[in-house]
Amino acid sequence: AEFLRLLGLASVIAPLYFMFLTPARGLLWQADAGAGERRNASETPVVVLVLDELSLAVLLDQDGEIDAGRLPGFARLAATSTWYRNATTVSTRTERAVPALLTGRYVAEGQLPMYSQHRQNLFTVLAASHRVRALESVTRLCPKSVCSAEKATPVPGNLWRDTSVVYLHTLLPASWAEAWLPGLAGRWRDFAAPPAEDTDAAMAAFGVLAWDMGRSQPRLFRRFLEELATSDRDTATYLHLALPHAPWLYLPDGTLYNGSFVAGEDKARYAWGSDTMLIDQGRLRYAMQVEYTDRLLNEMLDLLEDRHLFEDSLLVVVSDHGIAFTPG
Repeated sequence: AEFLRLLGLASVIAPLYFMFLTPARGLLWQADAGAGERRNASETPVVVLVLDELSLAVLLDQDGEIDAGRLPGFARLAATSTWYRNATTVSTRTERAVPALLTGRYVAEGQLPMYSQHRQNLFTVLAASHRVRALESVTRLCPKSVCSAEKATPVPGNLWRDTSVVYLHTLLPASWAEAWLPGLAGRWRDFAAPPAEDTDAAMAAFGVLAWDMGRSQPRLFRRFLEELATSDRDTATYLHLALPHAPWLYLPDGTLYNGSFVAGEDKARYAWGSDTMLIDQGRLRYAMQVEYTDRLLNEMLDLLEDRHLFEDSLLVVVSDHGIAFTPG
């Protein structure tokens, strides 16, 4: 009986400990120190477009230059800009690579991609001179004092329930967690939902979520263009666009087809198998999605030129990391 009473007390203490004394508190309670008022108003527009999983190799022709026939947008940008063609990523994981881009610092293992973990970042620095409009994917580095609440993208799923499941996985012995708790494999969220019957079903669920993410990107880009179309010269506009990242769903003209993670890829490890024919098929699908991304890039450049902002803007187009098409 004494043991049960102590166990009952633990059910109250454990959640409080979890919410206030573990790294998860950054997910649940984000303090916003604020950036203050603009001190040095700038008349130089800033536009930052972060692409996702863009490979240098697919941009190039046989001479090592950007293939202007297939990718006129990237070629146009390179011809009018400084192209850092030897740049490389610091991580293959978006949640580490993007904060590194936005802070100029390496991201330690376990750091969360949010403002409470990265207080000095691109948004807080630009807030001293610009109005900041940020459309983030994956990260949440722009504080509410800089990016208004209505522009924030809510974290999907039941955050409290999901973080509780993750915490209990770290707290309990592995055998107990396996017996009593929902599994975490093959999901990005909603861990307490009914489990899939088998691994293939779990991977299918993962693919459905990725499909939803892929379909949302054109809408996000339209919103970005709307921000650019209505921005003043003292505005910094940011978009992290999850393209040409998988799933590969788009033909070069933007037509949506019934694509998914390409067959032959190990979805659990995010690695290629040994079938080179399927890898070649994946490369083709990926190249078509890069051409669609190029089309969007061209739209952005057209808009900036139409508004007479292109020559005067600080424009940055970068990717968080690339992708390989090699067996294994």
